[in-house]
Amino acid sequence: MGSASGWVASQLPEDDLELGGIIDVDVPPQTERHRAEGGVWFATKKSLLHLHQKMWRRWSHDDGLPAPLSAIACGLSDAVYLGTEKGEIYSWSGPEHHKLLEQIPDTGISCLRLGYHRQTHQPLLVAGCGTPYTPSHDNLCVTLYGDILTSSGRERRGQASAPSIVHSEPLSTGTRGSTVDITFNAAGIPHLLFRDNRYPDKPSFIFHRLRFRRRTKGEASIQWHAFSIIKTPCTTIEYMRTQRSSGLWVGTPGGLYYLNPSKHSSNLGILLNIPSTGPVYDIFQDSRNWLWVSGHEGLFLHAKSRWWRFIDPPGDILFKLDRIVEDQMGNIYVVRGDQYFWLKWSDHFGRGGVSLNTLKKLTEPVKTTAASLSL
Repeated sequence: MGSASGWVASQLPEDDLELGGIIDVDVPPQTERHRAEGGVWFATKKSLLHLHQKMWRRWSHDDGLPAPLSAIACGLSDAVYLGTEKGEIYSWSGPEHHKLLEQIPDTGISCLRLGYHRQTHQPLLVAGCGTPYTPSHDNLCVTLYGDILTSSGRERRGQASAPSIVHSEPLSTGTRGSTVDITFNAAGIPHLLFRDNRYPDKPSFIFHRLRFRRRTKGEASIQWHAFSIIKTPCTTIEYMRTQRSSGLWVGTPGGLYYLNPSKHSSNLGILLNIPSTGPVYDIFQDSRNWLWVSGHEGLFLHAKSRWWRFIDPPGDILFKLDRIVEDQMGNIYVVRGDQYFWLKWSDHFGRGGVSLNTLKKLTEPVKTTAASLSL
C-alpha cells in the first residue's frame, strides 16, 4: 500500500467469524519499567487471537482456553488476563501456562482493565462484574494487585515465578447493578462507572475511584470511594491524561460530557456540544493526547485544537464503533461487530507526526460551541 494514508478494513481469520464477532480488543501497556510484546489481542466468546507483524496466533477450547469469554486485558509481560461469563478471571500465557486467579459466583465479568500504579509501582487489575440489566449481584468489582503480571513458567531474576495475588477482595456496594466501564488516570488510579439497578426503570450511575494505602507492616490497603452519583444514563468513561488538565470524559446517549472527579456532584458538568455526535459508544485518548469519540453518527477526533469527523471511508463504516485502541507504533484500531479497521498514517511522518494535510484528506472540520479543550 506504499505510503498512502487511510483506513484499512480487516476481519478475523475465517474460522472465528461464526463465533459471534469481536467481544473485546486490547494492546499491551508500556511503562518505564516494562516493555511488553507488541501487537493487538482480540477475543471472541470462544477464541483468543494475537495479531503481530501481520501474523496471527489463535487459541480455542482445544488449547484449554476458558469459555465463554467476556473481557480481556493485556499484562505487562506476555500474559493476557481473561474474564468469562461465569465470573472467572484467568491469567493466560498459553496452553501450558494458565491459572485461575479468581471466581466470583452468580455473575459474569463485564469488563477487565489493567493499569500501573506509579506511586507504589504496583500493577492493578480491575474486574467489573454483572450484566447491564440484571440486578442479581451486589459485587461492584474485584481488584487484584501485586506481582500478578509475571507469566507462569517464565524466569524472573533467576527464579521461577508464577502469578501471585497480593490482594483479592470482592467489593460490595450494598446495591445491585453492574460495572459499565473502568479507566485509569495518569497516576494509575482506577476510576469506575457503576450502574445501580435497584430501580431498573430509573437507574443511577455511580462514579468510584480507588484509594490505595500502605499499612505500617508494608501491607497494602485499598478502598473504593464514590465521588459522584448521576441520574443521566452513562455509556462509557475515559480519563483526561495530560499535565495541564485532568478529569473524566463521560459518554451518554445525549453526547460527550466532562466531569471533575475532585468535586462531588450530581450533574455531569460541561457538555461538549459536538454536532451530530448522538449517543457515545466509546472514548479514547491516544499517546498524542488526541481524543477519539465513537458516536452514533460517526467517528470524531479532537486534534490540533479543533474537532474533526472522519469522512473517509464514506458511508456508515465508522459509525457505532464498539472499541478504540492504539498499538505501540501509534496505529489506531477500531472494532465493530466481526470487523476491525486500522488507520494507516503516511509512513514518512513517523509516530505522532501526522500532518494537517493528511488529516484533512480523511476528515472534515466540525464546528462546535464546546469549551476549548486543553489537550
